[in-house]
Amino acid sequence: MTFRRWLAIGGDGIGLGLAASFFYWMVGGPQPADAAIVQTSQPGLLAGLAWAVLYIVPAGVVLATLLSRSPGSRIWLGRIGLASCGLYLASATSAIGPDAQTIAAAAALIALVVLFVRDDAPSGGGALLALHAGAFGTAIAFFEQWATYRAGWAPLVEQLSAMKRVWLGI
Repeated sequence: MTFRRWLAIGGDGIGLGLAASFFYWMVGGPQPADAAIVQTSQPGLLAGLAWAVLYIVPAGVVLATLLSRSPGSRIWLGRIGLASCGLYLASATSAIGPDAQTIAAAAALIALVVLFVRDDAPSGGGALLALHAGAFGTAIAFFEQWATYRAGWAPLVEQLSAMKRVWLGI
């Protein structure tokens, strides 16, 4: 195998691991941040997430390596990698409760079935890893910030304005 192919397998595996570790962490029932004290340190806020990532991402890389052995299984690697993005919907637990975890698992399964029925063969690699990394960060932020956003439009606009000041200096 070429170095480029190994990088693609690694990217696919890391993406699978990120989705699976985030979902595993959400099933564990973490508590979102307390919006009333969001400006202070909240020890244990992401407790368990680092360990889940540490153990599950390597398992994702092993799975990707195993599925990359033949052309037929490579198609399934792409399908599973893309469908696993549905697991990030579990971040809605802070908004709608534990049913979000069931919805997330169902969304991932439905996406996998649709990809199979349509006979789609999505490619993995860097683009899929970027999608997973962005979704991972967004899901954590949504889960932790929902209490703030639930208060209405003003907190969201305030945070977007702060980001504009930081990034654009205006």
